[in-house]
Amino acid sequence: MDCPITMADLPMHRPLSLMLALFLVDGAQACQPVEPVRYGLSHIPSEIGGQDTIRRIEVGAEGCLWVHYPAWDRRAGDWSMRLSGGELAELEQRVQRVSTRHFDTAQLQQSKRQIDAQLQRAPDSRPALSWVSGASRHELQLSP
Repeated sequence: MDCPITMADLPMHRPLSLMLALFLVDGAQACQPVEPVRYGLSHIPSEIGGQDTIRRIEVGAEGCLWVHYPAWDRRAGDWSMRLSGGELAELEQRVQRVSTRHFDTAQLQQSKRQIDAQLQRAPDSRPALSWVSGASRHELQLSP
């Protein structure tokens, strides 16, 4: 199903909302994404099982924005629109600013070790019959 994307269709997850908000245009033209994918963002929930569980946004090499909502989502289906040259250029500029930022993995690992150590020393005040499930995750794909 190809339909124009509206503000009501925006997901409540911040990363997905930010990426989609960049592309919203009235009178969008439906399209099919073509490989290679320039950009992709996936929301992978840990609480849901089955074949179709991942929310996905992709921007193809030719500027097609494609959004997939899995079957369990009330917005289930595939949605697409073609980005104009100006919108694609703006996206390129925004991604360039983000992708050139320095990311210190050693610092992040050290911070994680400190937090893990604090959690091991802290008394566990949870009831005996409770558990923590895995966290959902986001995967961002940036292709040159």
